[in-house]
Amino acid sequence: MKTQSAPARLLLRTPNWLGDGVMAFPAVALLRRSLPEAKLVAATPAHLAPLWAAFPGIDEVIPLPRPRSYAATVPLLRQARCDAALLFPNSPRTAVEARLAGIGPVSGFGDWGDPLRRLALHRALPRREFDHSRLHQKWDWLRLVSSYLATFLDLPPGAEEEAAAAPLPKLNVPESAFPAPGLLLCPGAAYGPAKRWPAERFAEVGRLLLERHPGLAPAIVMGAGGDAPAAAVVAAALPGAIDRTGHTPLADFLAAVAGARLVVTNDSGAMHLAAALGTPGIALFGSTEPALTGPVTDRVRVLRAHVPCSPCFLRTCPIDFPCMTRLEVPAVVAACEDLLSPTPSSP
Repeated sequence: MKTQSAPARLLLRTPNWLGDGVMAFPAVALLRRSLPEAKLVAATPAHLAPLWAAFPGIDEVIPLPRPRSYAATVPLLRQARCDAALLFPNSPRTAVEARLAGIGPVSGFGDWGDPLRRLALHRALPRREFDHSRLHQKWDWLRLVSSYLATFLDLPPGAEEEAAAAPLPKLNVPESAFPAPGLLLCPGAAYGPAKRWPAERFAEVGRLLLERHPGLAPAIVMGAGGDAPAAAVVAAALPGAIDRTGHTPLADFLAAVAGARLVVTNDSGAMHLAAALGTPGIALFGSTEPALTGPVTDRVRVLRAHVPCSPCFLRTCPIDFPCMTRLEVPAVVAACEDLLSPTPSSP
């Protein structure tokens, strides 16, 4: 039985991380197609506002300040005058913020065992039963959206599968004065050292690629402020390299990734952006699992060393880092050159 009516203005509380946001794109695209008349308002951490401003079909973006407080966030949500909210994050805070803003009904996953979240939600949506064929995070987001839509729409059979297989919407990347790189190197990863291929190897890959493909110059090194030590090692080894680590707003980062001929990155937000923008890329995986959080398109190719202890999902390796140290420079260079060729092989 349908228990809600379709909203006129729907607040989407987006995921809090860049990569998670991109992995939610198929679900948000399904939502947009299913609610063509609704205004979709994305409430997102301020640093991610350019990502959602670039997503076609998002009508308004509310940048949420950091550090977060109810006093700062609730008035912003209230001013949006939405008549429903759908929450991607699973935290109690996001549900309480929406309720305090007077938005209703508030929907989101409810089976996280937190009584405050369940109390704040008007509708606790069910997660999918565990299915080995649907491990990837995108399936969680698709389940969230399809469960929400099912409260007032009859979705056609296979709607989730169709949304998962559909090409990602083309992002409206803003113009930028930042030069488009030939080779974009992103040696950082926020999760921890166990996700980071050694910076010296990034540098060697960059050196060999620039030596063999001078048209890729100058290389540009990018990342968050915490990636600065690794980025400095890479940039110092590459003549003419430009190190913009920690100094590039997301709007410029979007433009750089969109314009690059090749991106080499760890399992990071840069990997997901390259996939969303259709930029060829190599993603180096260590302690994490590409079946869970890998790129959502095959334009980015995953490389990993298959060792018994991987994936361990640890932030720091307690042994000798075999998942990354056994991933050799020649293999990475060969994969990069294959992507640069006029007829790259199938992934």
